[in-house]
Amino acid sequence: MSQINDDIILVHYELSDDSNYVIDAKVEAESSLAFIRAMNYISNVIGVSNILTTGSLRHGSVVKVFWFNIHCKEDSQVLQFILSFIFRKIFFEKKTIKIEDLINECNYGEKALVKKALDKYRIDENVINRLNAHIHLKKARTEYFKQISSCNNIKAIGIKRHDVEHLENVDFRILRSEFSLYIEEFFPETKIDDDAKVYIVSPVIVKGRTLKWNGSYDGVDIRFDILSSQFKTEAQNAEIDFRTGFYIKCRLQYEETFNEDEEPIHNNYKVLEVYGHGYDENYTETKAGKNKRINDELPTLFDELEEWKMNI
Repeated sequence: MSQINDDIILVHYELSDDSNYVIDAKVEAESSLAFIRAMNYISNVIGVSNILTTGSLRHGSVVKVFWFNIHCKEDSQVLQFILSFIFRKIFFEKKTIKIEDLINECNYGEKALVKKALDKYRIDENVINRLNAHIHLKKARTEYFKQISSCNNIKAIGIKRHDVEHLENVDFRILRSEFSLYIEEFFPETKIDDDAKVYIVSPVIVKGRTLKWNGSYDGVDIRFDILSSQFKTEAQNAEIDFRTGFYIKCRLQYEETFNEDEEPIHNNYKVLEVYGHGYDENYTETKAGKNKRINDELPTLFDELEEWKMNI
């Protein structure tokens, strides 16, 4: 059970050599930076301004203490508790949390204070779910554990939220053999737009060149590869009249990632198939486009079932 005045997270780096109280400075610096980034992501999502301060205990920098300082005249103590709880559970314990977990964690007399703050600052299930799935929070956690894994004399880390005098009684302990469980690989998600309209700004019509084409898609300038051999051949043979306002209807593939503000970033565009092209009122359908149109117009089993129901 936690208390609202729990406003610290203590990280105890347990070393293989008990007589040695030194760890690699780069590891400490880089891991602390990942810690801070993760905390900032949580602060931004729940909408509070937090200044994280740090210090060390009597064992030098092997024991790090992080204090939470909320820039809020009211409710600062309960917000510090909320922030600390969310961070500890997601970052170190790899838990998927819910709103009721925050309320149930504190003492009976403080539950109402926590619930009131959650309502006041609109920290609801949607906010918590964003944090549970936050890609940059996971990336920061991965970087943290990569760094401490590289320091061979760290045998475990212990996490405490209060009582800094009794380091042997930690709230949560992670053994070195478990560090790898916190290290994830991240890959862009492949997206397909099967009805994309791309305006051609700069085509590549020289044979043998592998340069990317330039165009505009959804109001954004993009560079892309053309993988449709028929369209590429016709373009290089001057069979297509590229002019201002020229566009293609196509099957477009791209990779999606997200920046630290959870805004999508799209890269590596590829035109897999060209269904048609034109300008103004002029439009030429390709063979691939004709096949797509015919397939799209074919009735499905679901369509036939709906028609059968209507005729009953």
